[in-house]
Amino acid sequence: MLKHFDFKDFDFQYKDCNRSDLREEFGMIQRRAHELGIPILIVIDGWESAGKGYVISDLVREVDHKYTRVHLFGEADECEQKKPYLWRFWMASPARGEMSVFDHSYYFNVMDDFQLDKKTEQGYLKDIETLERQLTEDGTVIIKFFLNISQKTQRKRTEEYQIDKFKKVLVTERDRRQVQYHDEYEEHLNKILNATDFPTSPWNIIPSESMRTASLEVLGRTIEVLKSQILDRMDRLKPQEKVEITLPKGNHPLDKVNYSKKLSQEEYEEAKTKLESQMIELGYELHDKKIPTVIVFEGVDAAGKGGAIKRLTKGFDPRGYNVVPISAPSQTELSYHYMWRFWKELPDKGDITIFDRSWYGRVLVERVEEFAKEEEWKRAYGEINEMERIFCESGIFLLKFFLTIDAAEQLERFQARMLNIEKSYKLTEEDWRNREKWDLYTKAYNDMLSWTNKEDAPWILVPGNDKYYARIKVMEEVLERGRAFIKKREETRL
Repeated sequence: MLKHFDFKDFDFQYKDCNRSDLREEFGMIQRRAHELGIPILIVIDGWESAGKGYVISDLVREVDHKYTRVHLFGEADECEQKKPYLWRFWMASPARGEMSVFDHSYYFNVMDDFQLDKKTEQGYLKDIETLERQLTEDGTVIIKFFLNISQKTQRKRTEEYQIDKFKKVLVTERDRRQVQYHDEYEEHLNKILNATDFPTSPWNIIPSESMRTASLEVLGRTIEVLKSQILDRMDRLKPQEKVEITLPKGNHPLDKVNYSKKLSQEEYEEAKTKLESQMIELGYELHDKKIPTVIVFEGVDAAGKGGAIKRLTKGFDPRGYNVVPISAPSQTELSYHYMWRFWKELPDKGDITIFDRSWYGRVLVERVEEFAKEEEWKRAYGEINEMERIFCESGIFLLKFFLTIDAAEQLERFQARMLNIEKSYKLTEEDWRNREKWDLYTKAYNDMLSWTNKEDAPWILVPGNDKYYARIKVMEEVLERGRAFIKKREETRL
């Protein structure tokens, strides 16, 4: 893409356009995109000193700033370093009807170091492909620009900036390194650009020998892409043929659950006392080794998730964990990709986040109650597997519990809650409606357990007809798997 690029022969499509007219047109198009709820992500990358700041300033001059956010990404700060690499980019992703402009982006780390080892580089590229695909499939328009300049121009601008009292702060070691190792960077950048030139989010290579001309080209191409996308969205509002997504045949893990397992109260109290002290030690060790921990609880209504979480957390320092109850998304959360609100809650290194229900709602309640379209919940299995892979590869200790009870036990617990004034608030009309759809939910549970049971993120099925057994089982699994995770991590580092 960059190698042997002839700046003189580049066809500047918008060089004869009136800049003011283009800005006004862009403003109108942005307002239309807002009305249609289209999220827009514009990525401005390129060589250092290529004029990214100039181009962005010109691009957003006439837009509606209520719906526009410009984000400058460089080295991750102390807070961001405590999260998975993609966390800060998910947080800055645009809501529906809004526009985000990234100065540098999630490409920063992989573009900035031409000496990255192959495994690390491939890891970045795989995560980037996942992020862009998930956003575009959810409706985000991604427009990517790479500002290209020659080594001669980069050296000249770097020298000029260094003697300018206002611009000298813009020159960093990165600028000097790129000038010094220009050929190596050019080869590296070509490789990255070619590998990430995806059909739904291709690269636009813009010569920036003249920043003014480059900014005009960026403005014009942005308008062109958005016009096309708006027409496409309006066309989609018309009746469409149903999208068919074929999934492999699922298994029936719940058929194999042994609901007869139980503990006496004496056995429970003895095990609880022993496990609580061990849980305290594990919690401090996870914190000391700066291991972020995510524990997911899903399950049948009234299966005992709340009680299991309450018992589990008694073994943790309250300053180091957070329980996140997931209910229907708020209006703000609905305006983002459905995974956004879960990325938002990820723990810092050494902390623990417990999800009382989770992103699996997409393939459970949203599927059964038809809150999500069929293509959306079917697509979600792959999206969830990819997200959890990224979590695990970033160093998160991930546990997933599914607590289950049989239909007779659920009915008994519902009736007991009705008669207990202190617990009646737990029983809602929705619980009874869900019970009427027992078979539909069971099918959804089995599909979820089949298609998202991965080696690094397996499901732990916990029979919950006996609450004592379920609570002890959860604690035992956290201890056993936590110790194994720490041991494997230490061995890998040797």
